[in-house]
Amino acid sequence: MTPLENSSSGHDGNILSEAFVREIIDALDEDDFETIRRLATPLVAEDAAELLNQLSSANRQRLVEILGDRFDQHILPYLQPDVGDDVIHALGMEKAAEAVAQLESDDALYVIKDLPEEERQEIL
Repeated sequence: MTPLENSSSGHDGNILSEAFVREIIDALDEDDFETIRRLATPLVAEDAAELLNQLSSANRQRLVEILGDRFDQHILPYLQPDVGDDVIHALGMEKAAEAVAQLESDDALYVIKDLPEEERQEIL
């Protein structure tokens, strides 16, 4: 299964195929960690963020937990704000702080700007 398909909607880039997203969801439903890691780990940050943006809150939290140390912090700036909140909470404040610390300063600020003040302070 390839994760990308050319968009026929006039978009110049690639989009994640519906079949790829469905395969991830099915693997999450079946607790098939091997398939999840095999499919999700090689995605570039932008595509991984798009995958997370398309998943339900519960599925994105599970995906982040399953990826564990394989989670790429460079995904964070590409997430929609509400999705970013879910991912930060799935990572936990300690891992989120580590992830944010590894980002460029402008990306780090973007990631934490919409968090409640208490959470921003905890991450910083």
